[in-house]
Amino acid sequence: MLPILLRARPARVVNVASAGQAPIDFEDLMLERGYDGFRAYCRSKLAMVMATFELASRLDQQEVTVN
Repeated sequence: MLPILLRARPARVVNVASAGQAPIDFEDLMLERGYDGFRAYCRSKLAMVMATFELASRLDQQEVTVN
């Protein structure tokens, strides 16, 4: 989608997360040890926030706003 966003500049990406966030265990990303649905949800929300910050920094000078 990045080429489409860049062609449509100025463009905007809006990600929606929640307050439910939990630390990510990079040694057990797939929650193979002690799976819990709510913990998986909370980790996924933190991962989305982290990805949003990363994308925003990569597109900082590209006329693409990422929130």
